Amino acid sequence: MLDELDKIGQDFRGDPASVLLEILDPEQNAQFMDHYVDIPFDLSSVMFIATANMVEKIPAPLLDRLEIIHFTGYTEKEKQAIAKNHIIPRQLRNHGLSHDRLAFSDSAITRIIAIIPRRRVFAILSANSPMCAASLPGFASITRTTPAW
Repeated sequence: MLDELDKIGQDFRGDPASVLLEILDPEQNAQFMDHYVDIPFDLSSVMFIATANMVEKIPAPLLDRLEIIHFTGYTEKEKQAIAKNHIIPRQLRNHGLSHDRLAFSDSAITRIIAIIPRRRVFAILSANSPMCAASLPGFASITRTTPAW
């Protein structure tokens, strides 16, 4: 499983895209040499599954070797249900709050979903930080205060 293939980049340590090209090439992957552990691997019968959010950011030579399967995103109704039933309750628990002390209306959740780019809304709401609301434009941050007893 290769997660977020669209985020690979070249730096002083090497070019991950060229390694991926090598392991995905059927003429080379039967004798792939891992230079870190110095052990050869036969990858000819391995099926690689990769994820990416933006196909446009995957290098063209690498993209040519991939079979692309597009999945649709969540509907607004599904996003609202995920936020209401999973993300918000978890964040309230994580920060010592309860539904009777803090509640999110459906319109507030809809507004959050609408103003944040779709790939970031769940990452921001899921962030394990009391300041996650500070990342939301137009929303005040909510932090937990510890009693001084």
